[in-house]
Amino acid sequence: KQWYQRRVRARHSNLKQVHCVIHLVSTVHEVQGDVSSRDSLLIGLKSALKIASENNMDNLVIPLFLTSTLEPNMDHAWCMKRSEIVFKCVKGFMIEVGSTGVTTSKTFHFILPKNTTQKTFQAISSLLPTIFRIPCPMVLDQGSRKKTLTVQELTKLNLSPDSS
Repeated sequence: KQWYQRRVRARHSNLKQVHCVIHLVSTVHEVQGDVSSRDSLLIGLKSALKIASENNMDNLVIPLFLTSTLEPNMDHAWCMKRSEIVFKCVKGFMIEVGSTGVTTSKTFHFILPKNTTQKTFQAISSLLPTIFRIPCPMVLDQGSRKKTLTVQELTKLNLSPDSS
């Protein structure tokens, strides 16, 4: 079997309110390098999403860069490229699952490493509604700064809640 097809089972007794953790195992090169839609890292992500869907997991947390740390070589351009490809991978999976007649909704929480810059956070926040259709309100959250935007505020920022 390919490494991304193997399933790893682990127990986490110290994670409150977490019912299941799916580990995506990869190499340093895959995490820090550029990925395309056909790379094993994204195939592994799709596999993890499939497992979650098959087991009725409706609330999923995904590290947006597929790593919990931001290394010095992961600049703004790298972050934007990685964000876009992960967003598109998740969207593709949602479309694929939706075409099979599955009607349960899923909630995805994309998380960023703590040392993500404000510039990158804002750029990713602007990227999100260009890929996904976002119902209003949209909550932008970076640490202690949390802001719920109204339709009027989204319009002023050119972040229409109806954009796809």
